[in-house]
Amino acid sequence: MRDDGDPDGVPKRQCQLVRELAVWQVEDGKAVRVGYYFFAGPDGKDPSMPGITARCEYGIEILLVLAFLVDLIGISLDKACARLGFFCQLLLSKSQTDGSCDNWRRTGRARSIFCSP
Repeated sequence: MRDDGDPDGVPKRQCQLVRELAVWQVEDGKAVRVGYYFFAGPDGKDPSMPGITARCEYGIEILLVLAFLVDLIGISLDKACARLGFFCQLLLSKSQTDGSCDNWRRTGRARSIFCSP
């Protein structure tokens, strides 16, 4: 587990663990599962982390690749899953891929980059 979800400038002893999240990310060209602890400071705000979506099990780089392959290039979800499996050793089912892309599209962030509405 990585300990990266701390509020900036707040001593650890003043923070409270609010959630743990395991996320698939691409590191050195391969998919790895990375765990994060998220700590809230005295104000109780749930921290965010760049590249990690709120409750998704995939890092933003994986969602971007999926969105690019499916929404921009137009290949099927099955083929997108096969390519991620081949290039990153990330085994995804069609339902996982579809669900993750749909959730990300609904946030509106994907649309601002290049995904179809």
